[in-house]
Amino acid sequence: MEDSKQQQQQSLHHMAFKNPMMMMNNNMGGAIINTPVVMVNNLNEEKINCDCLFILCGVFGDVVRVKISYNRRDTAFVQMANYRQACFVVHCLDRIQLFGKMIHVSLSRMTRVKLPKDSPTSNSKFPDAKSLTKDYTNTKMHRFGGKSSHLAANKGGHNDDETTINLTSQTTSSNGLTSLKYNPVSIGKPSQILHISNLPERCTKEEVFNLLGGEGFVIAVEIIPKPQCQAFVKCPSVDIACQVLMLHHGTEFHSREIALHLH
Repeated sequence: MEDSKQQQQQSLHHMAFKNPMMMMNNNMGGAIINTPVVMVNNLNEEKINCDCLFILCGVFGDVVRVKISYNRRDTAFVQMANYRQACFVVHCLDRIQLFGKMIHVSLSRMTRVKLPKDSPTSNSKFPDAKSLTKDYTNTKMHRFGGKSSHLAANKGGHNDDETTINLTSQTTSSNGLTSLKYNPVSIGKPSQILHISNLPERCTKEEVFNLLGGEGFVIAVEIIPKPQCQAFVKCPSVDIACQVLMLHHGTEFHSREIALHLH
């Protein structure tokens, strides 16, 4: 029974990536424009910022830009590297609990997220506009190739053929985090389980438990010492697991930047 569920889940992930239009029509009952931008509604505006959304959506593809609405702070727009990644974000994150609220994720009618204008009028009208919109094109925190994937995906307009997207390399950046081959079938929807990689050798369960917030955030820790030290962590809920991911992915632990993944 468990194997059957896993096979069904993998099949859905594969469909979401290979045939995103069919998945979106099934989920939303209508035609959607070919856009790499997703809209996220019903966010907890007291807890969410651009970096949180970059890390969460970055599990499912490379994030180019994030914009939190000036007028509705519980709404944000996230531009992914291409349309297929945007569809996969919708497939995996729509209707999950995040900071105590059920979020709603859908494809946006926007085709790109624009940076705020730097003018006296704009600055006076929206003084915090720059903190509400961030560009991540050149960040080293991308999981799947980052800038190269964004440029390739946009080279031919909205052509999102996987042959034009450079997401297949596996390299280690200067921060110690590894860029992985983009394989959506291996990426799961959020669950209570997190996988942590790039841990220092001989770290203990207690250290990992305390690093991630301790009681209330972590139920159990399992250390896998070889071939490279890593761990599996069980959180009390999907909501808490996403919070731990957003708070601790890429943070320094004994001079190493750890990577958190949904499992």
